[in-house]
Amino acid sequence: MYFEIDEVTGNLLECQKRNVDCEVKCLNVAEVPEGRTRSKYLAVGYGDNTFKILCLDQDSCLQRISL
Repeated sequence: MYFEIDEVTGNLLECQKRNVDCEVKCLNVAEVPEGRTRSKYLAVGYGDNTFKILCLDQDSCLQRISL
């Protein structure tokens, strides 16, 4: 699940959900570029020693963009 904090209310909002076939071992969110409110990418490392780069843009959130 991908969550964000609502800037107005401070509530935690579920933005997207994705099922994976392997155990997630680590995550790394890229730095938020100046002028943006969210990062563009998320790297996910899995228990089978693979990783994927996922998009965090609103229209394609958690879509695989690499590997």
